[in-house]
Amino acid sequence: MKISFSTAGLYPRDTIEAFKIIKDCGINYAELMPQDISETTTDFAKEVIGKDIGLKVSSIHFPLILSSFYYNCYSKMQNTIKKIINELIETAELLGVEVIVSHGLPLFKDGYKENLFYPTILENINYLANKAGEKGVNIAIENGPNYNTRTPFSHDDFIKGFSQKNIGAVIDTTESCEAQQDIFDFLKNVNNIIHFHISDFAKDKGKHLILGEGVINWGKFFSELKAKKFDGYVVVEPLYKYFLENPKEKIKQCLQEIKKYSNIE
Repeated sequence: MKISFSTAGLYPRDTIEAFKIIKDCGINYAELMPQDISETTTDFAKEVIGKDIGLKVSSIHFPLILSSFYYNCYSKMQNTIKKIINELIETAELLGVEVIVSHGLPLFKDGYKENLFYPTILENINYLANKAGEKGVNIAIENGPNYNTRTPFSHDDFIKGFSQKNIGAVIDTTESCEAQQDIFDFLKNVNNIIHFHISDFAKDKGKHLILGEGVINWGKFFSELKAKKFDGYVVVEPLYKYFLENPKEKIKQCLQEIKKYSNIE
């Protein structure tokens, strides 16, 4: 098991600065959440490599800033998003990325939206997975309260519906709580878990909290990961508002909580 930290937690700092902060805290891995389309390009990958920060970008979260591209059925946009995906995969290859995180199908109240958008979204996920597979990169589909992956069983069924062997699950602890699901039901019932996003949760405080400031049983969580012999990346992904000041202190607070229960790399 390897501990990583998401650059999303350090927004709106420049991503290069975020990488340096993460490394200064003793973490050797990071998940890149691109905050500008330029950060999905090979030029950005070369810039990161040139800085020689000493930190591995082990995963990329498909940019949330591009959700309106990724979930768009307009025909010209389909050509655009494929070009973006192609460049993103080349970027991932240069950086040595092992996992790209994607969301699933949004839950729509109106049936016509499912008929209109779902074929396009599935086409984009399949295209992303196929291009990633050519470079040996895995795709991790995330659970979420507003997606068809909101429960352990719907999450598992969705992933089983793909033929690509490089598609697995990423389990987000906060998102499971927000969906009123037991995180340990995900660990028990989702079969191909290849990635984790962790942050704490409490009804009276909110989501994506600093580890140890919510109700999640981290002792049990890391015990179950050990029992599963999980050897992938566990990405600390808190909400950026908690890291606007004293980010290194807050990151180290998260690490201290993890170290109570697990040996980390």
